Amino acid sequence: MNIKSLLFFLLVYLLNTQVKSSNTDIFGDSILITLKGRETGEIIWQFSNDLKSWKNIPNSGTFTLNYRFTENGYFRCLLLNCDSTYYSDTTFIEGVPPIIDETFFKSDIYKGKKKAVFNKKDVNFCDVKVPVSYEQSQTHPSILYKENGWNGYDHWLVTTPYPNANYDFENPSIYYSNSLANGLPPTVFNSIESNPIQGKPQNGFNSDPDLILENDTLYCLFRQSISYGGIMTTYFDLKKSIDGHNWSKLQTIYTSKDIQNMPAASPAIIKENGIFRIFGSISTTWNTPRGEFQNFYIVESSKIDGEYKFIEKSGFKNKGNIELWHFDIFDYSGTLYMVLCGVDNDGIPGYMNTYLAVSYDRKNFNIFPKPLFSDFCTYRPTFYINKKNKFVLYLSTVDSDAKYFSIDGREIGLLSKDFSDLLNLLRENK
Repeated sequence: MNIKSLLFFLLVYLLNTQVKSSNTDIFGDSILITLKGRETGEIIWQFSNDLKSWKNIPNSGTFTLNYRFTENGYFRCLLLNCDSTYYSDTTFIEGVPPIIDETFFKSDIYKGKKKAVFNKKDVNFCDVKVPVSYEQSQTHPSILYKENGWNGYDHWLVTTPYPNANYDFENPSIYYSNSLANGLPPTVFNSIESNPIQGKPQNGFNSDPDLILENDTLYCLFRQSISYGGIMTTYFDLKKSIDGHNWSKLQTIYTSKDIQNMPAASPAIIKENGIFRIFGSISTTWNTPRGEFQNFYIVESSKIDGEYKFIEKSGFKNKGNIELWHFDIFDYSGTLYMVLCGVDNDGIPGYMNTYLAVSYDRKNFNIFPKPLFSDFCTYRPTFYINKKNKFVLYLSTVDSDAKYFSIDGREIGLLSKDFSDLLNLLRENK
């Protein structure tokens, strides 16, 4: 978030007593301010985008304000003391991520070829070593970022090696790293000694891992697909670690036999109001020349390692001819965003670009028609948005032209951009 002053003092003069703010913190598009000095009177915080019309901020009658700004504008505080009214100085706040209304997606925006936000010159390929005896090839990343670090590192990553599409090696492997001295995200990751954390199952394979941190414990969610009598059954499995290096035994938390023999792919887990929700995609995008996404399959549990039950199906409200294959979900300041790889059925059959999508009801999504990246054929992307409003994307490629560390063009690449700038480019839709 680009705010003119990350630490400012709010001066309120009342009864000849100076009251000023302290402990001002910025969290993406949210701000926390504590006033001290004068502790009598009724406090009301206000916001305006034109200095003419001021709106009272609901439930703000305390000396500490914790508020999410959804538009650029002015901030002030007033205090009512007996029959007197006192106003603070005003402070202009800018750089709030632009609000893109859902009506944007309902216009005729999907026609015509769009230039991607990033190009191949922007990609920083990542050095992520496969386990011993594996050939170098990485896919399906999931990144977990914790600003103050966890067990000494602020970035934790899971991937599945996949050399020449051989699923014997498609086993979840854990890596760790730290942000660079200049604050940039890392491109070199260290492997834990016990990789992979789960070996190949008999008569089947692993795939599609996803990381989540809960109660200071790191959880790795992934799929196991196992054939019984020629019928493939898919399981959502979970392993956990308190240090990132030593992992528990496998626990199955959901079985796809409840999905009418249609295995849900790319499970992505989030926590909402104390409930854990797993989105899985049901799609033929990768298996057919012209893909077809059908729906998301959502299961829930009150405990991260509890019994998950089917809740509902969801999908896309607006997507043009873009058909999703794999995806990741991230909650940023109360809005649910998704990054996905998918085929544009107006383009090259089977060739997957990377896109951003947004949800207005926290279950159905709208895809921005302008790709994030299209210079290489891509696979599952993963991302986060930090408190400085930086969008950080780790995508996977599956393209012989993308060979850098790998034997087959399956690489992990890093891209990043100010999130407000990114949304503005997507809204321009050129």
